[in-house]
Amino acid sequence: EIVHTTDYKVMLDEALKTERRAAETYNSILAMGGLDEELADSLEQILFDEERAVEELKRLLA
Repeated sequence: EIVHTTDYKVMLDEALKTERRAAETYNSILAMGGLDEELADSLEQILFDEERAVEELKRLLA
């Protein structure tokens, strides 16, 4: 669902939801195991970036 708003807090809340979903998705993929080492390393880096974005958004919303 795309939320259209000019309220920056709503925008940040929606961005936080999106980043959390992305982090959960990458975490689930990594938890499946059986991944090529290079692919797993790439996914771990993406997961790290997503988790960092979640923390940044939480700070902005505090």
